[in-house]
Amino acid sequence: MTCNEFLNDLDRRGLIFDSTDREALSKRLDKAISIDNGIMHMIGLADIPMIVLFGPTNSKKFAPKIKNIDILDSKIIYNSNDIQKITEDDVLSLL
Repeated sequence: MTCNEFLNDLDRRGLIFDSTDREALSKRLDKAISIDNGIMHMIGLADIPMIVLFGPTNSKKFAPKIKNIDILDSKIIYNSNDIQKITEDDVLSLL
């Protein structure tokens, strides 16, 4: 289960009430794996090491400016806007 799936599951169960709850939970992570979305940016604000997957959005513009981040950008790796081109092996190689 990804970090986002975990947090979204807690949210669906009514166990997360606002963005402060999400940030507090994120601070307990050793490393997060996410796509470019709001939760990823909140985890970035908590300065959690992360792997971020980018598809059509610009990773140079939208990636968090933190010291411990690995970016997998499908445009750079596979010359494609399709984020689904990024494989599990691509992600696992960064863990």
